[in-house]
Amino acid sequence: MSSTAIEIEHDDGRVIRYRRHANGRGYVAVGASVDASAMIHARAYVEPGAVVGRGVEIAADAWVREDAVVEPLAVVGTGAQVGRGATIGAGATIGARSTVPDGAVLEQGARIAADTTHGLAA
Repeated sequence: MSSTAIEIEHDDGRVIRYRRHANGRGYVAVGASVDASAMIHARAYVEPGAVVGRGVEIAADAWVREDAVVEPLAVVGTGAQVGRGATIGAGATIGARSTVPDGAVLEQGARIAADTTHGLAA
């Protein structure tokens, strides 16, 4: 395995392979779709099935879970969590250490303060 790829065994026994994203060097799972212009900072993870759009910024220690969608120009703050199947609208900002629950929908341009949990289930 090259230094640009790693494999991690998750708690449920699945082994997921990640590659470093060219823009920021964060980890993107095989099966995720991340636009080349997105900034995925080191120590950030994008899980399989997730879609990350143009100009998105995923900060260090943030995690975009399976099948989540982060639309263009959104920002996911340091240590923030985007739940499985959640949708983050274009231009939205999620504050540091905040959580968007599984299946939640965050409107276009929404702003979520640091250290909060927010979102309406779809």
